[in-house]
Amino acid sequence: MRNLLSLLVNYHAFFLFILLELLCFGLITRFNHFQRTASMHSANQLVGGILERTDAVSYYFSLKSTNNDLVAENARLRRQIGNLDSRLKELSLPDYCDYIDDSTSVRIYNFLPAKVIQSTTNKPNNHLTINKGSRDGIKTEMGVISSNGIVGVVQEVSPNFAVVNSVLHKDMKFSVELKNSNHRGSLNWGVQDLRYAILEAIPKHASVEINDTIITTGQAILPADIVVGTIEDITILPGSNFYEIKVRLSTDFSNLEHVYVVDYIYRSEQNELEAKSENE
Repeated sequence: MRNLLSLLVNYHAFFLFILLELLCFGLITRFNHFQRTASMHSANQLVGGILERTDAVSYYFSLKSTNNDLVAENARLRRQIGNLDSRLKELSLPDYCDYIDDSTSVRIYNFLPAKVIQSTTNKPNNHLTINKGSRDGIKTEMGVISSNGIVGVVQEVSPNFAVVNSVLHKDMKFSVELKNSNHRGSLNWGVQDLRYAILEAIPKHASVEINDTIITTGQAILPADIVVGTIEDITILPGSNFYEIKVRLSTDFSNLEHVYVVDYIYRSEQNELEAKSENE
């Protein structure tokens, strides 16, 4: 308190000058329209600039929450699209087929959003780790996709995490087809380049062209029509009736952050039925 009083006594002239300046400024702006308008305009610009920068900082720190909300919304929209596709296919059955309006049969796939927290791309067998596990409904052999295309298959699961064998794994194979002709083949990595994979078992009589789109066939772990990539190069193997096709993958594995784990709802029922058929 003594120091504050000493400061006021020693610099009383300066503080009095500032006070009088403020008083004069207030009188000028109060009784002169032009000065009042100019001062208000300047004050608004200053306050507006401060608010704009404050909002920019607040927006930056809220990006993580906003991004998570968008991922969850994308998962919800994917579920709706999958359900609508299933309904449309059932409604397009021929006249001689009966359609049973059972809403529980429409929903075939559920999409669970997850974030990639670790991944490899430079090994013969590459994996990625996601931040969802058995507590979130993740199970082994579930397919994994991104907003751009296929990613891989869940290999190992713990309560809070899961390890996914990516497409960039020499033992992984996916059933795919040519979008323009529906000829089916098998996709595997095999080229040691994270941008490409090899499509095999496409017969030579199939119509194949550069830049044709490759999609999934709708095998149990993955829905149909998920984009895989586009044809980059076509080779006719000597003495073979099949092409060897180089495919540019639509998923960028060097920059993969958010994925969707595909839960095929009828997987257990299908596996039990197939196992029973094999044992007979």
